[in-house]
Formats: sequence, structure tokens, C-alpha cells
Amino acid sequence: MNHTTLNIFATLLVSSTAMADLALQGLGTGPAPTSIGGYTLTAAAPDNRTLGQIVSGVAASSSEWIEFTAPLQHLRVGQGWGTWSHGYTGDVYSTMGANSVRLDFAPAVTAFMLYVQGSNFNTSRFTVTAESPDGTTVSTSRNIIGNGGAQGVAFWTDAGFTLTSVEIVNPTGSAGGFAIGEFSYAVPAPGAAALLSLTALARRRRSMA
Repeated sequence: MNHTTLNIFATLLVSSTAMADLALQGLGTGPAPTSIGGYTLTAAAPDNRTLGQIVSGVAASSSEWIEFTAPLQHLRVGQGWGTWSHGYTGDVYSTMGANSVRLDFAPAVTAFMLYVQGSNFNTSRFTVTAESPDGTTVSTSRNIIGNGGAQGVAFWTDAGFTLTSVEIVNPTGSAGGFAIGEFSYAVPAPGAAALLSLTALARRRRSMA
């Protein structure tokens, strides 16, 4: 299987009406970091479902869930998906030729990391966008050349904010579909979720005043 890799660098496009403070970092083909933006990352739990199964989401842990907005096929590197990078051989999820998918988080997270790899050896353009509950977005978009290994991107929020989703798009479809995987995330510290909700509500009220 051919793969087009995603070269993600920190090209930031932040909405002009943003209230939340979001950031991203391109990770290249190197190993996944264990922390980003001051947050300790937890790797998603291994997916023990049947390889080749069509799935609508994945359990990050016993209490966190990542929902896919399009059906993806559960594979592993070397078992249905040909290559990756930095020696990773775990779970990946193929779009089966589709050009986009959004990952929704339940509950919201404070940081999230994933790796992406396209199916074809060619120059393709990917856009990866994270969004917060108030509609703030941060995005990276690059023209890329294949045959270089899966590449990663990490998003995180300032204190008092969360991420609700990350969307991956190959606008022209030139990658022939892609796979995502190697998810890691951080959630608000125990007892902080209620404070986050109150902070967000207060900011929304101020914005309407």
C-alpha cells in the first residue's frame, strides 16, 4: 500500500473573534511526545476490536470517548496498513478513500495529538483544525510530498479552555484517503471541569454584554 505523509508545521490560522487561546505544534515523523503545552499526555488505550472492522469511534480510556463523524476501518501498522514512522506498530483508522473526518471528544479535552498518513505517493494538501466550545479554531495547512512516514500534530488550550473536536481534510482528494492514529490526549484535572464550564459561561455573558 502506498502512503502520502502529512508534513505538519506550525502554520496558524486563528479566528479573529477567538476567545479561547489555542495552539498547535507540528511533530514531524519523530516519536510521540509525552507532554505538550504543559500538559501530560495519555496514550489512547489499545483497540482490541477485530482488525478490518468498520468503527464509529474509539475509547480513549474507560471514561473518555473519541467519536468519528465518518465510518473508519480499524487496522494496525503492518496488519492492513503498510507503513508508519518512528517504529509505531499500533492501531490506525483508515478513511477508506474518504477525504475528511472529524474527531469529536466526549468529554472535551485540554490537549490532543494524532498522526496522519495518506494513501498515495504524491503531493497533497492536508488541513488539520481544532475547535473549542466557543467556536475558536486553530489550523495548519501544508502542501506535502508522500513517502516520508506518518507525521503528527498536537493541539492544546490555555488554562480554562478545552477542545471539542479535530478535523482532518484533504481538500482535493489527491491523497486517495488517509489513516489517522497514535492518539494521545489530556483532560481537565479532577474538579476542574465545573470551573471550566463556569468560566466559559462567564466569558460568553461578557461577550453578549
